[in-house]
Amino acid sequence: MCDSWRKLNRLTTPAALAIPLVATALLIGGCSSSDKPDDAEAGNTNAAVQAAAAERRERAQAKLRQEARQQAHARRAKARQARAKRARIRRQRVAAAKAASEEEARRRAEAEAMAQAEAQASCHPSYDPCLDPNASDYDCDGGSGDGPNYTGPVTVTGSDDYDLDSDGDGTGCEPY
Repeated sequence: MCDSWRKLNRLTTPAALAIPLVATALLIGGCSSSDKPDDAEAGNTNAAVQAAAAERRERAQAKLRQEARQQAHARRAKARQARAKRARIRRQRVAAAKAASEEEARRRAEAEAMAQAEAQASCHPSYDPCLDPNASDYDCDGGSGDGPNYTGPVTVTGSDDYDLDSDGDGTGCEPY
């Protein structure tokens, strides 16, 4: 529609309705070529609308891609954290097992040391195998001694408190 007709239609006063001559003159004279919409301009407007719609679609797709990347990044970060936590727990378990093993080995070593200390404390230091240092007397098995304790062959190092090595060669209760 021509701009002139638009202006005429906007006039709503009774005076505007009484101007049929003006309307006729406009119809006869027609609109100027600059007032008519051009097909090229309509095509350009349509192309612009399509371009704007395409740009909106592209922005929406770009936003979706960005959100997908962020979600994937978040999933990977969460997976890394889970792996790190599992590794940390594994290291803690290994360290605890190692500490427990070392503690058990230390306890065993202490027990063996105490047993040896007790054995040495309960053995006379001059005789091997062990003879009770608290015994009043030892005699050789099968000999003429009156006990109360008897032993077989022994190695004597140091003092011979029970007189088991009569010849002094370091071996007591030698078989005859």
